[in-house]
Amino acid sequence: QLMSDEKLSFGKATGLLIPESGILARSVWILEPNGKIVYREIVDEITHEPDYNTAVNELKKLL
Repeated sequence: QLMSDEKLSFGKATGLLIPESGILARSVWILEPNGKIVYREIVDEITHEPDYNTAVNELKKLL
């Protein structure tokens, strides 16, 4: 399930909010159904893409 942070509450709580631009740092999060974070990648540069292959492989471990 993809999520949106329109009100920026997640970004503020996790430190992903870039205050100067009002946007979040690019990131990928995978959680177990109980909410435990099993994978997280925060990209160091907003113009860079996350490592989608690694994220998909981590997601497959949950299936």
